[in-house]
Amino acid sequence: MLLLLLACQEPFPEDRHDLVSFRIAAITAEQTPEGLRPQALISSPEGFYHSVAPTLIWTLGDEVQEGSRPLFANPVYPLELHLRAESGELAEEAVYPLEQAPVPPVVSGWSRAQVDLKLEDAGKPIEERRLEGEDLPVEPGGAVQVGVATEARSRWMGTGGEFAELDAQNSTWFAGNFLLDDEDVEEAKPVEAGIYNLVALSFDENGGNTLSFIDVAVGESPVIALGGRLLPVESPISEAGWYKATFTADESRIGFVLQDLNAVADAAGAPELCGMPPGSVFDPVWLLDGRCGREDLEGTSVVVWGEPWP
Repeated sequence: MLLLLLACQEPFPEDRHDLVSFRIAAITAEQTPEGLRPQALISSPEGFYHSVAPTLIWTLGDEVQEGSRPLFANPVYPLELHLRAESGELAEEAVYPLEQAPVPPVVSGWSRAQVDLKLEDAGKPIEERRLEGEDLPVEPGGAVQVGVATEARSRWMGTGGEFAELDAQNSTWFAGNFLLDDEDVEEAKPVEAGIYNLVALSFDENGGNTLSFIDVAVGESPVIALGGRLLPVESPISEAGWYKATFTADESRIGFVLQDLNAVADAAGAPELCGMPPGSVFDPVWLLDGRCGREDLEGTSVVVWGEPWP
């Protein structure tokens, strides 16, 4: 369904699980009363963001639209929606075929737990890797079990580390990279401390796709939790609530840190950003779907709902 850009990271090869290069990682779409509204997840070689928003060109038959969330009125099924994503000299193309109006799978929940495994355990059988744990940061070389509550098959992708699937919805994520020879770990290297962004693409194989974002923290660093997301902050918070913060660029895979957090009553005071109306809650996905680039947000005020974590 998607045309993927492949590269090589010696000695560990890049594959479709890795969000480390410029590529169209996924397309989702919603059939609304007004028409078909697609959206794309575009990974970046910079990290889980784009400094400058990529240009997205959508084509359906003779109709061409540009932007992060176009609207195609009165689509006729079956159809083939084409997407071209451009960023400087980089370009990727994908085809999104739909036999019927898409029905995105329902994902009712998610799970994340640090488990007692190390990189050398990556080749262990599934029944030995399916463990109980707590939702805590993990050390480099450790492991986290992640999952989504859905009946649809799910494919995991991330900005680092390695996955070892447990079943169609759950996976062990290792905070490192490894090479397996049969069931033996032949070579391994822990990742550095930081926040790693994981994405579950749940799909029904009829064009219905749902994205779930679950981040993992390797090592201790101040963060706030927003559902499965972990957003880096200058200093920790003591209670859940609405916060106004300054978006500041940071040299990390996630690409930013929220500074000068101040409690506010609600999101009503959030400014117009990334084509979103005033009062919109900041969503890091804006930096990945072509809505805006990191440069557009640098130094601006954003409003988030956050909870202390862990």
